Amino acid sequence: MALTEGQTGLIVDTKGNVYTVGYNNQGQIGNGTYENTTEKSIYKPSKIKHNTKSNKLQKAGDTGEKIEYTVTAGFNLLYDEVEKGECEYKTQDDQIATVDDQGVVTATGIETTYIKVYNKQNDCYAAVKVQ
Repeated sequence: MALTEGQTGLIVDTKGNVYTVGYNNQGQIGNGTYENTTEKSIYKPSKIKHNTKSNKLQKAGDTGEKIEYTVTAGFNLLYDEVEKGECEYKTQDDQIATVDDQGVVTATGIETTYIKVYNKQNDCYAAVKVQ
């Protein structure tokens, strides 16, 4: 797509994701800036929603519930939800909690930390609080 000065473009890929590019002096691209761009910018990317507001663990050795999640498509012309794909789980502080490959959290201390949930297929993140 060739854009001339003052034009904004919209691109839709085969998965239904919407991208914008071009003139942006009034924020019409939707990326939170007012800068013109020749790089495509995804409009409202996919997001992870997890089932747990907080994994409350009382003492070291306690095991919390498995982190379950769904992936929403953000702004997508074809789907409301997308395939979950694989997730990686990573603790912010393994002195407070560990997490296995299945998303099960185990306390190793008594402070507060977060588990980062990363969805590779959709390139999105979420954080689960552990106390």
